[in-house]
Amino acid sequence: MIPKETVDLILDTARVEEVIGDFVTLKRRGSSYVACCPFHNEKTPSFHVTPAKGIYKCFGCGKAGSAVGFVMEYEHMTYPEALRYLAKKYNIEVQEEEETAEQIAARQRSESLLAVSEFARKFFCDQLKDGEGRAVGYQYYRKRNILDTTIEKWSLGWAPSGKTTLAAQLSRIYDCTVFHMDDFFLRPQQRTPQRLAEPGGNVDRERFYEEVLRPLTRRPPLQYQRYDCHSQTLEPPVELIPKPLTIVEGAYSLHPALADCYDLSVFLRITPELQRQRILKRNGPEGAEQFFSRWVPLEEAYFKATDPASRCDLILEVLP
Repeated sequence: MIPKETVDLILDTARVEEVIGDFVTLKRRGSSYVACCPFHNEKTPSFHVTPAKGIYKCFGCGKAGSAVGFVMEYEHMTYPEALRYLAKKYNIEVQEEEETAEQIAARQRSESLLAVSEFARKFFCDQLKDGEGRAVGYQYYRKRNILDTTIEKWSLGWAPSGKTTLAAQLSRIYDCTVFHMDDFFLRPQQRTPQRLAEPGGNVDRERFYEEVLRPLTRRPPLQYQRYDCHSQTLEPPVELIPKPLTIVEGAYSLHPALADCYDLSVFLRITPELQRQRILKRNGPEGAEQFFSRWVPLEEAYFKATDPASRCDLILEVLP
């Protein structure tokens, strides 16, 4: 492990224009530099380097970052590898220390949060390019006279109305196992007044723990039953072998009784107004009424009593 003092010295010493200038021909423009982007093909320069801020930004493809970030992206290096590269360039001696188990865990957690943040940023930005995002989100920005350059600069995006769109995308890209808390709602015979009075009591968290979370710690094939909301019964058992990465989708997965079972927790927060619009769009007026009168109040009571967002490592705000 590279000591923090050495990391700080490397980051303070590295000049973003000097580092990038080793790979790209930069042309001065005022207090900044411009070039054709090294990350995508273009004829008109849209790649800007700003020494005063120590950053680069391409207004064509959206790539941005610091000197060390550029080396990581361009040379396909890890963060420590990029630091060593910069230390060698600036003749900074690096005396590495062996990481403790706690330091390794902290580093891996930090790297995971950065990876999740970047994935979410790219996912929401990509939603503006077609479908619902292009038809609704992009037009919304244009009506407010927000230019494409501003959208790209600030990584503005669109959160699709589907409940499981983000989890589905993660599954496609990372080939991971996804469990949905909707598959663990209480069956009619379990919905006693006492149970529904509990915060988060409308989900069978005990069954979810016994059928999914507990077997995951042993990594055997596991069997679980999905709840069918139309027939209000359990479907036949499904057997599967969990993949290295498992995602659990649904706010009720963060119930205090389950919250310690996860390596990383992410909370997507949405305004009540936007939630109402999306429920109406997904379910129609008749189906939405049941949500508004029954399920949304239970969810709001659960949020108020247990504050699941406070136990999350990362919170993503979905704004109208």
